[in-house]
Amino acid sequence: MSYDGYHEAVGLFILSTIAARRVAFNFGKLRYTNLFIALVGRTSIYAKTTAADIGIETLRMAGLDWLLAPDNSTPQWLVKHMSTTSLSEGYDKLPEERRQRAFMQALTAGQRGWFFDEFGMLVSAMMRREG
Repeated sequence: MSYDGYHEAVGLFILSTIAARRVAFNFGKLRYTNLFIALVGRTSIYAKTTAADIGIETLRMAGLDWLLAPDNSTPQWLVKHMSTTSLSEGYDKLPEERRQRAFMQALTAGQRGWFFDEFGMLVSAMMRREG
């Protein structure tokens, strides 16, 4: 039910997220697969979130959702999350699945896909005096 272009954009989002800055080409200098994509359309008409959810679910089903940055956090926490390269205290006491996820996140700090639903609301919040 979503606009076809949204599905194409979400497909590129998935591929770029999986690449995790490991794919590059030389075009004067190394260029990476960093993309900034906004699904824009009238609210409730074009099913933007529905298209994005398909991409997020695809990453989850492939076991690659650890490549996603938290969708709702403060700017400070997001920067901390994307710059942490060490394992936390108690790492060895975590269940195996969580331990593997934490290890992979530490190896690929800063190489995340980020989906933020209702990005316009985030921009509005940042523009407020106390934002």
